[in-house]
Amino acid sequence: MLLGGLAGKIKVVHGGVFLKRIVCILLILCLSTALISCNKKTDAKVINFWSGWSLIGDEELENSQDEWLLKRLLKEYDDMNEDIQIKFTYVEDEDAMFQMLKTSMLDAKDAPDIVVLQNESYVKEIAGILLPLNTYIDKQFIDNNTFWETVTTGKGDIIGYPVAGCEVSLILYNKDIIKQAGLDFENAPPKTSDEFMDVLEAIKAKGIQPIIASESEFNNLYTTLFSTWWLQDAEEGQLKKLMDGTAKFSEDKLFIDSLKYSQECFEKGYINVDYITNTTSQMDFIQGKAAFYPTSNCEFGIFYEAMGDQLGMLPIPRAKSHSKDLNFGGVNQCISVIKSTKYPKECNDIISWMLNKENSIKMYKTFKTLPVRKDVSIEDLGWKDDELYEEIFRLKDSVQIYPYAVMGTELREMFFRLGAQTQVNKMKAEELAKALDDKIKQSEK
Repeated sequence: MLLGGLAGKIKVVHGGVFLKRIVCILLILCLSTALISCNKKTDAKVINFWSGWSLIGDEELENSQDEWLLKRLLKEYDDMNEDIQIKFTYVEDEDAMFQMLKTSMLDAKDAPDIVVLQNESYVKEIAGILLPLNTYIDKQFIDNNTFWETVTTGKGDIIGYPVAGCEVSLILYNKDIIKQAGLDFENAPPKTSDEFMDVLEAIKAKGIQPIIASESEFNNLYTTLFSTWWLQDAEEGQLKKLMDGTAKFSEDKLFIDSLKYSQECFEKGYINVDYITNTTSQMDFIQGKAAFYPTSNCEFGIFYEAMGDQLGMLPIPRAKSHSKDLNFGGVNQCISVIKSTKYPKECNDIISWMLNKENSIKMYKTFKTLPVRKDVSIEDLGWKDDELYEEIFRLKDSVQIYPYAVMGTELREMFFRLGAQTQVNKMKAEELAKALDDKIKQSEK
């Protein structure tokens, strides 16, 4: 789920391809829809709940649906409420589901009551068919949860509940390789982008590959690592100005510089030459073929289990010593209510129960994410006294949502696709910036 999986699903769908995918998704719906409870309830209010893979843990996908945490929670609620019958639909292709909702191709009788969506721009693009939840969510719940900005429109309407926890970018490293390179991260880890560049050079000088990464259809390396140095020193609200056209990417020196830094790393051989085509970077890192693997906490557990004490973790270094403490991450999914539902209160009751403290902790543990709730402690997650998990937990207060999350679908697709070409020096940084400006200008017409 989350960043890598999310971006791998982002595609622009046109014409006949879209119609074919609609047929495909309708078949999926027929096959994957089922009542949560085995017993059909008399005169119960039927709530249609749709979810794709973004609220299913990576490891859960290997199990039957009945073992998924989401489905177990829905069954528990269904069993507790005799007047509610939850009808669960798993939609494997979230992009097709999103397009269906966006273009209103569903008849009202076929529409879900509750749907799991990817935020932030995804949910805001279909805000018109989502129910504003302001009058249904109590103030205490709002105050005790974070990342409401990802599901709040410019008019102040809350159109979803942030769910499943927060991710944050970080850099994993192989401790043995770091020692081979004569580096001491326990006492002298790199704290700035310049120091990180020096470390990459020291590792390369030993004949070791510094960074292994896969582009994964979302320019993973820039999105996870290098883009941090774009906005750490940016003025407040710079990203919003870029999106509304009052500022330009081509005039954003920090953006251009961060791209050129990433290009320099590729040119010097610090990044694997097959970055765009590589599909084995996880295993390559586990097998000791590189020193660093930039990722997020959501993948951390995979490597920790495979590498044990050999695994180390670095927060993303700051751009400069005086740069603010900022790490990209955020909540990549939310639960929303469709405006056409006959049961708005009942839908919100279901979601509120799903996101109580006990159930939220279960989600954070399943998805290996940081808490969105303020009342969840490191002890609640079972991370206390684990040095690496404690370090990850400390990052939660410095998280800022990924830049791509506020971009519209077409701009985001360009940001990823042309950004990858820029990363491997097939496109100049200035050319990418101009292309983004042109796309924003075009969308204003």
